[in-house]
Amino acid sequence: MTEGFRKMIRQGMDKLRGREDGDCPADDLPTAHASGAQLGLEEVSEALEAVRPALQRDGGDIQLHKVEDNDVYVSLVGACAGCPSATITLRLGVERHLKEVFPSMGRVIQVGGPFGT
Repeated sequence: MTEGFRKMIRQGMDKLRGREDGDCPADDLPTAHASGAQLGLEEVSEALEAVRPALQRDGGDIQLHKVEDNDVYVSLVGACAGCPSATITLRLGVERHLKEVFPSMGRVIQVGGPFGT
C-alpha cells in the first residue's frame, strides 16, 4: 500500500472517530458530479477513475460490476485481491470517495475473491 493511500485511510479513520483535519488526499480527488448526482454504472465508473491510480500504484485495480439499489458492486484485482487491507481500502478509500460524489449511495460491496460474496 502506498504512503498516500495509507494517509488517506488513517485520515478516514480519524474522520470516523470524529476528528477533522481537513488534509485528506481524498478531499482533493475530483468529484465527477454535483451532490445528488445520478447513481448509474457510467457515472460510478467515471468517479472510480479518481481512486484507480492509488490502487494501480500498489499493483492492483478495481473492477465495477454493477450498481443496484444504490449499492455499488466491485472487485479488487491484482495485488489488491488478496491484500489484508482490502476491506479498509474499500471502506475508507473507495466507498468514502463515492459517498462524497453520490451522497445517496448505499455501500460498496466486494464480489468474488477471498473477501467478497
